[in-house]
Amino acid sequence: MISTFILSLAFANLLPQESYGIYKYIFSLVGIAGSFYLTGLSTIVSRSVSRGFEGTLFAAVKTSLKWSFIPTIISLSISIFYFYNGNYVLGGAMLIPTLTNPFSNSYSMYSAFLVGKKEFKTTTYYSTISNYFINASLIISLFFTQNPAYIIAVYFIMQMLLVVFFYLLTIKKYSPSKDVEKGAIVYGKHLSVMSVLGTISSNIDKILVFHYLGAAPLAIYSIASAPVDQINALFKQTTHLFMPKISSQNKEEVKKNLPGKSMMLTVIMIVPTIVYILLIPYFYKIFFPKYVSSIIYSQFLALTLLTYPKKPLNIAIVAHGDKKINYFLSVFNPMVLLILKIILLPIWGLTGAIAAEVISPFIYMFVNLYILRRI
Repeated sequence: MISTFILSLAFANLLPQESYGIYKYIFSLVGIAGSFYLTGLSTIVSRSVSRGFEGTLFAAVKTSLKWSFIPTIISLSISIFYFYNGNYVLGGAMLIPTLTNPFSNSYSMYSAFLVGKKEFKTTTYYSTISNYFINASLIISLFFTQNPAYIIAVYFIMQMLLVVFFYLLTIKKYSPSKDVEKGAIVYGKHLSVMSVLGTISSNIDKILVFHYLGAAPLAIYSIASAPVDQINALFKQTTHLFMPKISSQNKEEVKKNLPGKSMMLTVIMIVPTIVYILLIPYFYKIFFPKYVSSIIYSQFLALTLLTYPKKPLNIAIVAHGDKKINYFLSVFNPMVLLILKIILLPIWGLTGAIAAEVISPFIYMFVNLYILRRI
C-alpha cells in the first residue's frame, strides 16, 4: 500500500491529467480483453491444492496458455484498430500486453498454489516484492517520459518477468506432485466464463468516462477511487485466509455460521468507513492538491467498504453452490453494475459512475446472503 501510494503521488505530480487519463483508459481496455482469460482456474488451483491435488497447478497453467489465443486476438485487434486510425499511442500501448499477458496470467497461478498450501506469508512476500519492483520501475519511467504507451510497456514487461520468476521459484521450492483433481479444470473453465461479465462491468466505467467526458475527468475519477481501491485490495488479501477453511467445511456448517459472521463484519467496518470519510479531505489537500475535486467522490466510494462481507459469502457459494447458482450470480451481479453505469453515467457524469459503484455492491452482498441461505 505504501509503495502504491508513492506511485500515486508520482502520477499525480509528474504526469499531466490528460496523460494519466489515457493511461487508465488503456488499462481498462486491457482489462476488458483480459476478461476472456481463464481467470477462474486460480480459484480451482487453490481449492484443489488445499485438498492435496498439487498437480492441478500444472494442468491449469497448460490450459490457460492454450486458451490465451482468445484474449490475445481481441487485444491485438484493438491495437490494429488504433494503428489503422492513426492513434499510435493507444495502438502501441495495446500491443505490449498482447504479447506479455498470456504468460503473466497463466504463470501467476503460483500464488493460488501457495494459498492452497496455506503459505500465506510466502505469497504475501512474493506479491509485495513484485509490487515494489513494478512501482519503482514506473516511478523511474515517469522521470524520462510522459508517453502513456512507454509507461504501459514498463508495467507489463516487468509484471511478466516477475511472475515467471516467482512461478519457477515456487516450483523449485515446493516440487508439486502430479496429482490432478478430477473435473477441476472443467469447473475452472465454468468459473472463468462466469467472471467475464463481471470483469467487463468493472472496467466499462472508465471506458464510458473517457468516451463521454474525456481523459482529464477520467484522471479525477481514478484518483478518487485509488485510496478506496487500495483498502479493498488489502482486504482482498484476507480472502486467501477464508478460501481453504470455507472449502474444507461442509455445507451445513457454512450456512449456519457464515451469515452471522458476515453481518458482524459489516458492523465492524462502520468505524473505518467513518474515519476515512472524515480524514480523506486532509489527505487530498496535502498529497494531491491538483485533485481536490476528487474528495467528494472518494468519500462516497468509501461506503463500499461496508460491503466487505460479500467476499467470504462469494467464496462459500463458489465452493458449495452448484453451477446453476454460480452462473446466475455471474450474470446477475455484474449486469446490475453494468446497467447502473450505462444508465447513470451519461445522465450524471462522474456522480453517476460513483453512484453505480456504491449501489451495486450492496445489492451483490444481500443477494449472495439470500442465496447462501437457500443452497
